[in-house]
Amino acid sequence: MRTQKSLITAIGAAVLLTACDVKDPIYETAHPDKARVTLTADWMDMDPNLTKPTKYTAVINGAEHADIPTAPESHTFPDMDSGNCIAYLFNEAEGISISGTTATATYASIPIGWLFTGKLAETVDADKDYVFTVPMKQQVRQLTLVITPEGGSTDRIETITANLSGVAGTLDIDNDTHGSPSDAPLTFTKGNDEKWSATVRLLGVMDSEQKLTAIISFTDGNPADQTLDSDLTTMLTNFNADKKTPLTLSSTVVETPGGLELTGTISDWILGNVESGNAE
Repeated sequence: MRTQKSLITAIGAAVLLTACDVKDPIYETAHPDKARVTLTADWMDMDPNLTKPTKYTAVINGAEHADIPTAPESHTFPDMDSGNCIAYLFNEAEGISISGTTATATYASIPIGWLFTGKLAETVDADKDYVFTVPMKQQVRQLTLVITPEGGSTDRIETITANLSGVAGTLDIDNDTHGSPSDAPLTFTKGNDEKWSATVRLLGVMDSEQKLTAIISFTDGNPADQTLDSDLTTMLTNFNADKKTPLTLSSTVVETPGGLELTGTISDWILGNVESGNAE
């Protein structure tokens, strides 16, 4: 009997010692099986005359999170599995639709809105908290064209309408690639300084040429409508590189001795500055 009791005691002591060696796992967070990600949208890289959007959409690993307020700038998203964290951020802009990573602009009489996008590609682990900053890029640039007609018949100009070719109709927000060559309509208005100007907002321009075709109409059709063709390719070569800076190009059309003759090509465009308040 004494031997049996000793054996039971020994077994109990061994079990107790073994139990003491088993330690509960120690976790760093309250979400040991998931990663927690907080994104901070950085809106510093934009035209200072613009106001940042009030909300944006984030697509993280294919899951869409809409109507995220831009104030405060940081937002914590639902916990996710370990692995890649791919996020695309963008705001809603008038005249621009987004499907997947493709933004498509519809150029019409109303200017397209101001689109901003951001991308994040990181690797995350479970039981970790992450805070990432996502720079938001301004993806729409403003272009203003100014035409100054000179001569005796210029006061009879009634309208100037134009079309700019070689404009980017789409933008891949994953790699900032422009596509879908499109045309953008422009309507010029006459200012008190007798200059005619038109402003358009563009997703960008293509690597191919950009041509301006304008139709100048006169009061009572006298003289007949005139066509003005102009190659803007050289002047717009770096258009996509600095979208937060509005661009103005100006040119003069001179009346010939035989009358107002605008048919032809204007190549003497010069750079100008957009006055404060023009970028609305």
